[in-house]
Amino acid sequence: MTPAQFIAWQAHMGLTVRAAAELLGVSAAAVGDWRRGTSRTTGRPIKLPPLLPQP
Repeated sequence: MTPAQFIAWQAHMGLTVRAAAELLGVSAAAVGDWRRGTSRTTGRPIKLPPLLPQP
């Protein structure tokens, strides 16, 4: 996921950085890094809720 895609997901969900971090189980600093494209991966995948509800 690119930083732009992450930002679009976050905006669509109406989440603040802190709320996105809590939802994903990571720190607010990690979310900020993802938004800037400067994250260092731990190799631990996360699952983002979908942008749109699934049928």
